[in-house]
Amino acid sequence: MNNNKASYHDDFIRKNSPTEDLPTLINLDKFALSEYINCATDILDNAIAEGFADKTAVITANRSYTYQQLLDKANQIANYLVHDLGVLPGNRVLLCSPNNFMMAACWLGIVKAGAVAVAVLPTLEPQGIVKVVQKAQVKFALCDDRFEERFASVKQATSILSHVTTFDANLSTHTKLNNQSTQFNNVNTAASDCCLIGFTSGTTTGNPKAVIHLHRDMLIACQAAGQRTFKITEKDTLIGSPSMAFGFGLGSLLLSTLYCRATTVLLESPTPDALLQGIDRYQPTVLFTSPNAYKAMAEHCDNYDISSLRLCVSGGEHIMPSIWQSWKNKTNISIYEGIGCTEMLFLFLGPDIDDIQPGRIGKPIFGYEAKVVDAQGNDLPVNTIGLLAVRGPLGCHYLSGEQQKKYVVNGWNITDDCVLMDEEGHFWCHGRAENEFNSDSGRLNLLEVEYALFNHEAVAECAVVKSKQTSSILAYVILKKHVTSDKAELEASLKARIKMTLGDINCPESILFVDVFPRTASGKIQRHKLQD
Repeated sequence: MNNNKASYHDDFIRKNSPTEDLPTLINLDKFALSEYINCATDILDNAIAEGFADKTAVITANRSYTYQQLLDKANQIANYLVHDLGVLPGNRVLLCSPNNFMMAACWLGIVKAGAVAVAVLPTLEPQGIVKVVQKAQVKFALCDDRFEERFASVKQATSILSHVTTFDANLSTHTKLNNQSTQFNNVNTAASDCCLIGFTSGTTTGNPKAVIHLHRDMLIACQAAGQRTFKITEKDTLIGSPSMAFGFGLGSLLLSTLYCRATTVLLESPTPDALLQGIDRYQPTVLFTSPNAYKAMAEHCDNYDISSLRLCVSGGEHIMPSIWQSWKNKTNISIYEGIGCTEMLFLFLGPDIDDIQPGRIGKPIFGYEAKVVDAQGNDLPVNTIGLLAVRGPLGCHYLSGEQQKKYVVNGWNITDDCVLMDEEGHFWCHGRAENEFNSDSGRLNLLEVEYALFNHEAVAECAVVKSKQTSSILAYVILKKHVTSDKAELEASLKARIKMTLGDINCPESILFVDVFPRTASGKIQRHKLQD
């Protein structure tokens, strides 16, 4: 990472970047990026020069904002950070807000100032925020004023965070912010300077993993995923549920949208019902959300006009075939499922949008390579289940990289995804490595047990884990609301379904019925909490 005095004044990132077990970067030349570039210039500023000043950039529940209005507010925030707070290039700035116009403007303003954005979910509790502040050594924070009390607790818990600025989503408060100049010259950062520290969804437990991402990484994600894979254009409007605090939401609802001069619909509370209402009202063309949201929306979508959608993308967790098929039956749209992760910022593997099949997660997207390896990093032949290994124009660099050696092996980024590659080079999902189970009958991925359970007519959701105490299989089920059958009869019926599909030896000893699952702030089931 470049830390020359012209653009980079805080060397914390350099001192805490990994120096060993680095990913091999390939195909950077395919993206034609300058040595010095602030990614906000291409993502936002250049849109004005290209004639998009009056085009709608952001739609919220209350109003819409043009590209010019977004640029003006981002410039005001950058001026406030630099001139009022004294933020220097390389300083980390924490950002906490629901998906709204100010969240977008603040992220861009931070990057324009040459600082490093560190976003957290608005549901993250003070103890989780403290971990982020300590890990990334964050002195400055911008947060929605609804979380002012929470950040007061954070400041009491750590002396590192010294400045907290609150704002309201309707832009009616904070005179110092609103009175700043709308002109700002973006800091001339290097393409290899850090602009984002992304924390994984497990931030609330243990030692949080934080990933360093560069200005050029943002533009690579926009070109490879947004432009080439999803084929987003200025005619598109995007809507979705993922928070912009994570790569899935940031890459789709902000970066790719603006880079491709499209329009984004930002919902603060993007429940399935709110998404359906938003689709009906704003007629977006591209939808990004989770498998559970598609499941819920499929049950009610007949009541809404969703005919504007051309592409539906699922992320966060693998989508069950029954959910995929239910959405297909209702909408005639095949749900797009690829693979991305915090370590790689955004999507790196996915199908052609015109050739989607359930369970098939496609091929490496533009600029990337992928293969299947064993636990030691050795290549595996086709039609063999193993770990997904990927490399491309960006890769994993952990901050204070204790986990670097585990994730990067021989220059390849080794994800926790179990996959199979067929003779045509297509990859197929076979669950997560953490869900691998060795039984007397051989290898079993617990995702297979979940498939069997999920196909039962009484099951709304399910999770299958390996017990820490007995190493046996534990199954948890949330029943559909209308189910009133005797629990003992249901358990017998569910076990019969598993035995019919996978054999007696792979059937859990017991099935536990619960009302809710523990989840991360991003909505993923916390399976480790079910193992005790």
